[in-house]
Amino acid sequence: MPKLYADAGFVPVARLRWNDDYAPDGWDYDTFRTFNNGRPDVVFMAYDPDRLGGKYTRGEGEYVDDYDVGTALSRGYRPR
Repeated sequence: MPKLYADAGFVPVARLRWNDDYAPDGWDYDTFRTFNNGRPDVVFMAYDPDRLGGKYTRGEGEYVDDYDVGTALSRGYRPR
């Protein structure tokens, strides 16, 4: 999904490693196997109007250890 958002002008700001404890009910690891063996990172993105039509680079964004930190970084993002 980050590719779709990147095309719309969103940039990856932070990412959080998957935590099985927070998997949605009924999460099917096999269905999403191509994404880190069914455990995709949570990617925090911010809108940048100058990046419309942008490209997503897998792994882009700083790793954080806390969801709230990722949210704060995306909210505090300022386009260059």
